Amino acid sequence: MAALGSQSIASSYEQLLHVDADGGGNSTTHVSVKDGDNGTTFGFTIASDALMMSSTNRLEFGDTGTYIHQSADGVLDLVSDTEIELNGTIDINGAVTMDGGNVTINDDSGDYDFRVESNGSANMLFVDGGNEEVLIQRAASGGTATAGSVLIVEDDDNAEISLLGGSSSVLAINFGHSGDVDDGMIQYNTTSGSENMAFTVNAAARMTVGLGGDVDVETGDIFFSTAGKGICLGVTSNTDSNTLDDYEEGTWQPAFVSASGTITAHASASLGTYTKIGNLVHLQSHIQVSAISSPSGALTISGMPFTVNANTAGEDSGAATGTIEATGMASSLHILQISATGNGTSIRVTEFDGTNKVDDVANHWDTGSEIRIAMTYKV
Repeated sequence: MAALGSQSIASSYEQLLHVDADGGGNSTTHVSVKDGDNGTTFGFTIASDALMMSSTNRLEFGDTGTYIHQSADGVLDLVSDTEIELNGTIDINGAVTMDGGNVTINDDSGDYDFRVESNGSANMLFVDGGNEEVLIQRAASGGTATAGSVLIVEDDDNAEISLLGGSSSVLAINFGHSGDVDDGMIQYNTTSGSENMAFTVNAAARMTVGLGGDVDVETGDIFFSTAGKGICLGVTSNTDSNTLDDYEEGTWQPAFVSASGTITAHASASLGTYTKIGNLVHLQSHIQVSAISSPSGALTISGMPFTVNANTAGEDSGAATGTIEATGMASSLHILQISATGNGTSIRVTEFDGTNKVDDVANHWDTGSEIRIAMTYKV
């Protein structure tokens, strides 16, 4: 016997080629190989239009690791212990299923394209090997994308991100949940002269960035989630001296405080307001006296909403002027002065008689006296 691989070929006259007529009576010619000693037919049959492996259903090449095999009825396996090479155009008419292993396309990094067609688009998914670009195109090549989603990314809870073709002048990225396409949207308007980027939340326009860079906040406010943040004005970098980091509006409750005795402010005419911008506070108030009890000495007004800045030069950083209605007050009154001292929250009230400052003025106040304050100070 001569050997070929792991197979043996008979060299004697006992190995013969035997031709049988089909047992079914239709006279189809088959060719089979039989052992001359015992009449055993080998496991393949040759017909005029087929080669059938009748027992093992396996055709080996070179060794037992590379073969073609019918693993089940209607299933053909191509098996190799290294790789299977397919050269030329491959036309597959039917589904392709892969149950294991990695899939690599263009492993040699050649200038080759990868293209997937849809029912209406020749380039529904197109990977340009030379330009290294990925194209997703809903409409036919050269056409205009019609309304509807071009790309949808969806999780198990039906939350999705979709790229909307819109029209020739509007492109959008939509964020939806459970089929609700209005949860959120980033929309770009390409109309010449009106280009803008719009942000929509819960089906309502929230913010638009215009062609010239203007930002239009259409609903809601801008705020910082942590303290110490601000907006830098007039500079192109984050500079503390140009940072506006606070704005506040509110009310404050002023009250008279005399060195001795009492001056009582009217309950319905003693409320003040303030506006704080950065480190400057603007105060306004109208205070009316409702009752007195032997007031004398120095007079202050307490209740300032923020502490006055502690300065190093000793000046009254909150100095301001006010007006007073002199009803029931001493005839010696000339000019009323108000000021605020650093590290405090009280307004000091004094008088000027044309020559000197008078500190002890509490006894000049009476029931019905009024003061109106407009004051700015630094915190």
